[in-house]
Amino acid sequence: MRFYLPLITFLAFCLTFYPHISYNYPFHVDEWFHITEAKMIVLSSEKNWFDSKPFKLSMEPAWHFLLASFQLLKLEANQWIIFPAILHSIAVLSAYACTSKLFGRKQALIASLLIALLPTNASMGGPAYLIPVNLSLIFIPIAIRSTYEKKHAITFSTLLFLLLSHPPSAVVLLIYLSFHFLETRDKNIILLVAIALALSMPNYYNELKRGAEAIKFDFWLTLKQLPYLYGYLQTAFFVAGFYLILKSKYKPLAYTSLLLIALIVLYARFNQSYLIPYIRIYVPLMLFMSIIASYSMAKLPKIFLTLSITLILILSVKSILEQKHYTLISEREYKDFLWIRYNLSGKALLDPWKARAFPFIAEREVYAVMPFGPVEKELKKVDGARVFLAENCTDKQFLIENNISIVYTDKPCNLTKVKENIYYFSTS
Repeated sequence: MRFYLPLITFLAFCLTFYPHISYNYPFHVDEWFHITEAKMIVLSSEKNWFDSKPFKLSMEPAWHFLLASFQLLKLEANQWIIFPAILHSIAVLSAYACTSKLFGRKQALIASLLIALLPTNASMGGPAYLIPVNLSLIFIPIAIRSTYEKKHAITFSTLLFLLLSHPPSAVVLLIYLSFHFLETRDKNIILLVAIALALSMPNYYNELKRGAEAIKFDFWLTLKQLPYLYGYLQTAFFVAGFYLILKSKYKPLAYTSLLLIALIVLYARFNQSYLIPYIRIYVPLMLFMSIIASYSMAKLPKIFLTLSITLILILSVKSILEQKHYTLISEREYKDFLWIRYNLSGKALLDPWKARAFPFIAEREVYAVMPFGPVEKELKKVDGARVFLAENCTDKQFLIENNISIVYTDKPCNLTKVKENIYYFSTS
């Protein structure tokens, strides 16, 4: 059994990196956003390359400073693709450390395997993307273990880091800590939570002013899809484990997972997020499901446990290998954007989707980029960019008014062509 954990960790690394065998760049728009934020920090950019406003940190400063520490190595886009696999490997080890403390080594190996087999898709995210929700897979298990060990300094540190790195994951941890307090009446939990919230509150000031509009998401997934995404067999063991854990001292695990499921149901019913943007619930929920499922799976006779793990492995690996991921740019577009970095200056206009990847590569501002939510002002700029390109770049007054010098398009364009698909307009 001594070799199982290294094998599981290696499996997680391989499955997460596998999609990049055929694609050398980040997939998800969020990945491009986060590594661009890190690059702007490193280069001390005065303006935000996405909207030309003064650059300021987002609600995830600790995450972006963490990425910036690696960007100090002057990483290019094709070098960032290994980081999701590294983080997923650490998540496997974190799940093992947590579950071994709670239940034992056998359950820990099962839980770490289930974490290694977690799915990824464009809506909920997942291990294959370099996005902060995956921090929940690393830091929530650390906090759960430290809470049971009464190592409150570690619990406080992980909570504060999540509050400054990924607020939805921090809320999940707060939910767990609340249930843990109700179960144990450990007053230190209240104290550490209060201090962490007080220290992180300045980070949320602007979002609190915006109110509920700050957390609106479109609806993509339903609760019915959860067993399909996570795995029907894994879900069955979660249900069994949930029942068993309700009879143990580990009830906060069950209560937390139940509340997270309830939040998904509430969103489906009322089309409104409560506590957490609902689309960010799935990954941490699957973490709790994995830990709970390991509790019931470990009680199976050896023959049935072996059969169950074999089936889960086959079905999950097959599903992960068959998963398709959307891409923002092609190899040619990457080289074109890189050429622009070294040869042209000024603000650029291009397809608003591709504009999410452009700033990291070209280190130039863009006129319009597809926003993450229904932001009316940004969508108006997106429409303006699309109209300009559809009209073959004939509206030169539009370029002058918006201080645009570079246009990238594969459509006919009535501007000075400096390279295939690259056009330049002097605004001076």
